[in-house]
Amino acid sequence: MRNRHKKPTRTVILSVVTAVVLMTIGGVMHYKLVSDRQSMITMLNQKLERTRTERPKLDRLMSEIEVLDASLRELQTSVPEESDLGSLLEQLSRDLGATDVTDEAIVVQTNRSSGPFNRIPLDLRFDGGFLAMFNFMRRIETYDRIVRVDRIQIGFNRSNAEKPLRIDMQLSAYYRSAEGGTP
Repeated sequence: MRNRHKKPTRTVILSVVTAVVLMTIGGVMHYKLVSDRQSMITMLNQKLERTRTERPKLDRLMSEIEVLDASLRELQTSVPEESDLGSLLEQLSRDLGATDVTDEAIVVQTNRSSGPFNRIPLDLRFDGGFLAMFNFMRRIETYDRIVRVDRIQIGFNRSNAEKPLRIDMQLSAYYRSAEGGTP
Protein backbone atom coordinates (compact mmCIF):
# COMPACT_ATOMS: atom_id res chain seq x y z
CA MET A 1 0.00 0.00 0.00
CA ARG A 2 2.76 2.20 0.61
CA ASN A 3 3.99 2.07 -2.97
CA ARG A 4 0.69 3.16 -4.33
CA HIS A 5 0.70 6.26 -2.23
CA LYS A 6 4.16 7.30 -3.42
CA LYS A 7 3.31 7.25 -7.09
CA PRO A 8 0.60 9.85 -6.87
CA THR A 9 2.81 12.04 -4.71
CA ARG A 10 5.59 11.82 -7.25
CA THR A 11 3.14 12.60 -10.02
CA VAL A 12 1.77 15.54 -8.08
CA ILE A 13 5.25 16.86 -7.36
CA LEU A 14 6.26 16.50 -11.02
CA SER A 15 3.07 18.23 -12.08
CA VAL A 16 3.67 21.07 -9.64
CA VAL A 17 7.31 21.44 -10.71
CA THR A 18 6.28 21.37 -14.37
CA ALA A 19 3.61 23.98 -13.73
CA VAL A 20 6.12 26.19 -11.86
CA VAL A 21 8.68 25.82 -14.67
CA LEU A 22 6.07 26.59 -17.32
CA MET A 23 4.79 29.59 -15.36
CA THR A 24 8.35 30.83 -14.89
CA ILE A 25 9.08 30.43 -18.61
CA GLY A 26 5.79 32.13 -19.43
CA GLY A 27 6.56 34.93 -16.98
CA VAL A 28 10.04 35.44 -18.42
CA MET A 29 8.66 35.47 -21.96
CA HIS A 30 5.89 37.87 -20.92
CA TYR A 31 8.42 40.13 -19.16
CA LYS A 32 10.70 40.03 -22.21
CA LEU A 33 7.84 40.94 -24.59
CA VAL A 34 6.59 43.72 -22.30
CA SER A 35 10.12 44.99 -21.75
CA ASP A 36 10.85 45.05 -25.50
CA ARG A 37 7.61 46.87 -26.19
CA GLN A 38 8.25 49.37 -23.40
CA SER A 39 11.71 50.04 -24.85
CA MET A 40 10.16 50.50 -28.29
CA ILE A 41 7.54 52.89 -26.87
CA THR A 42 10.24 54.89 -25.07
CA MET A 43 12.32 55.12 -28.26
CA LEU A 44 9.31 56.20 -30.33
CA ASN A 45 8.36 58.83 -27.74
CA GLN A 46 11.90 60.22 -27.92
CA LYS A 47 11.72 60.35 -31.72
CA LEU A 48 8.34 62.05 -31.50
CA GLU A 49 9.73 64.65 -29.11
CA ARG A 50 12.70 65.33 -31.43
CA THR A 51 10.30 65.70 -34.34
CA ARG A 52 8.21 68.19 -32.37
CA THR A 53 11.28 70.30 -31.61
CA GLU A 54 12.54 70.06 -35.21
CA ARG A 55 9.22 71.08 -36.79
CA PRO A 56 9.67 74.83 -36.10
CA LYS A 57 13.17 74.60 -37.57
CA LEU A 58 11.75 72.93 -40.67
CA ASP A 59 9.05 75.61 -40.98
CA ARG A 60 11.70 78.35 -40.66
CA LEU A 61 13.84 76.67 -43.34
CA MET A 62 10.85 76.36 -45.68
CA SER A 63 10.12 80.06 -45.17
CA GLU A 64 13.75 80.93 -45.97
CA ILE A 65 13.58 78.81 -49.13
CA GLU A 66 10.46 80.70 -50.26
CA VAL A 67 12.25 84.03 -49.71
CA LEU A 68 15.26 82.80 -51.70
CA ASP A 69 13.01 81.57 -54.52
CA ALA A 70 11.32 84.99 -54.69
CA SER A 71 14.72 86.67 -54.67
CA LEU A 72 15.90 84.45 -57.53
CA ARG A 73 12.80 85.30 -59.57
CA GLU A 74 13.43 89.00 -58.89
CA LEU A 75 17.04 88.60 -60.00
CA GLN A 76 15.81 87.50 -63.44
CA THR A 77 14.37 91.01 -63.87
CA SER A 78 16.88 93.11 -61.95
CA VAL A 79 19.91 91.53 -63.65
CA PRO A 80 18.74 90.49 -67.13
CA GLU A 81 20.53 87.92 -69.29
CA GLU A 82 21.32 90.47 -71.99
CA SER A 83 22.59 94.01 -71.71
CA ASP A 84 19.31 95.45 -73.10
CA LEU A 85 21.02 98.81 -73.14
CA GLY A 86 18.49 100.48 -75.44
CA SER A 87 15.56 100.31 -73.04
CA LEU A 88 17.76 101.39 -70.12
CA LEU A 89 19.03 104.45 -72.01
CA GLU A 90 15.47 105.33 -73.04
CA GLN A 91 14.33 105.11 -69.43
CA LEU A 92 17.24 107.24 -68.16
CA SER A 93 16.65 109.86 -70.88
CA ARG A 94 12.91 109.94 -70.23
CA ASP A 95 13.48 110.33 -66.46
CA LEU A 96 16.07 113.08 -66.95
CA GLY A 97 13.60 114.92 -69.18
CA ALA A 98 10.85 114.57 -66.59
CA THR A 99 12.94 116.11 -63.79
CA ASP A 100 13.47 119.64 -65.16
CA VAL A 101 17.16 119.46 -66.07
CA THR A 102 19.07 120.81 -69.07
CA ASP A 103 22.20 119.94 -71.02
CA GLU A 104 21.71 116.23 -70.46
CA ALA A 105 24.40 113.88 -71.68
CA ILE A 106 24.61 110.11 -71.25
CA VAL A 107 27.85 108.39 -72.22
CA VAL A 108 28.13 104.60 -72.24
CA GLN A 109 31.55 103.26 -71.27
CA THR A 110 33.03 99.85 -72.16
CA ASN A 111 31.32 96.87 -70.51
CA ARG A 112 33.26 95.25 -67.69
CA SER A 113 32.98 91.60 -66.73
CA SER A 114 33.11 90.55 -63.09
CA GLY A 115 32.29 86.88 -62.56
CA PRO A 116 28.73 85.90 -63.33
CA PHE A 117 27.73 89.53 -64.00
CA ASN A 118 28.74 92.15 -66.53
CA ARG A 119 28.73 95.83 -65.59
CA ILE A 120 27.76 98.64 -67.96
CA PRO A 121 29.33 101.90 -66.72
CA LEU A 122 27.34 105.03 -67.61
CA ASP A 123 28.39 108.68 -67.22
CA LEU A 124 25.61 111.26 -66.91
CA ARG A 125 25.93 115.02 -66.87
CA PHE A 126 23.15 117.53 -66.46
CA ASP A 127 22.36 120.98 -65.07
CA GLY A 128 19.56 121.45 -62.58
CA GLY A 129 18.66 122.11 -58.99
CA PHE A 130 19.04 119.89 -55.97
CA LEU A 131 15.38 118.87 -56.13
CA ALA A 132 15.75 117.77 -59.79
CA MET A 133 18.78 115.63 -58.90
CA PHE A 134 16.93 114.14 -55.93
CA ASN A 135 13.85 113.36 -58.05
CA PHE A 136 16.00 111.73 -60.72
CA MET A 137 17.71 109.52 -58.14
CA ARG A 138 14.32 108.56 -56.69
CA ARG A 139 13.24 107.47 -60.18
CA ILE A 140 16.36 105.29 -60.51
CA GLU A 141 15.36 103.54 -57.27
CA THR A 142 12.09 102.42 -58.87
CA TYR A 143 13.73 100.67 -61.84
CA ASP A 144 13.13 96.95 -62.16
CA ARG A 145 16.73 96.58 -63.17
CA ILE A 146 19.60 97.11 -60.74
CA VAL A 147 21.28 100.45 -61.37
CA ARG A 148 23.91 101.52 -58.87
CA VAL A 149 25.03 105.12 -58.36
CA ASP A 150 28.82 104.84 -58.14
CA ARG A 151 29.70 108.51 -57.85
CA ILE A 152 28.06 111.92 -57.74
CA GLN A 153 29.95 115.14 -58.25
CA ILE A 154 28.07 118.38 -57.70
CA GLY A 155 29.47 121.69 -58.88
CA PHE A 156 28.11 125.18 -59.44
CA ASN A 157 26.77 126.26 -62.81
CA ARG A 158 27.36 130.02 -62.76
CA SER A 159 25.97 130.48 -66.29
CA ASN A 160 22.40 129.46 -65.40
CA ALA A 161 20.76 130.89 -62.26
CA GLU A 162 17.66 128.73 -62.73
CA LYS A 163 19.72 125.53 -62.86
CA PRO A 164 22.52 126.38 -60.42
CA LEU A 165 24.08 122.92 -60.17
CA ARG A 166 26.20 120.96 -62.63
CA ILE A 167 25.78 117.25 -61.71
CA ASP A 168 28.10 114.51 -62.93
CA MET A 169 27.04 110.97 -62.06
CA GLN A 170 28.59 107.61 -62.70
CA LEU A 171 26.12 104.75 -62.76
CA SER A 172 26.49 101.00 -63.22
CA ALA A 173 23.86 98.70 -64.70
CA TYR A 174 24.30 94.93 -64.68
CA TYR A 175 23.45 91.89 -66.77
CA ARG A 176 24.35 88.22 -66.47
CA SER A 177 27.30 87.01 -68.48
CA ALA A 178 26.92 84.09 -70.89
CA GLU A 179 29.25 81.87 -68.88
CA GLY A 180 27.52 82.82 -65.60
CA GLY A 181 24.19 81.47 -66.78
CA THR A 182 21.12 81.63 -64.61
CA PRO A 183 22.06 82.13 -60.97
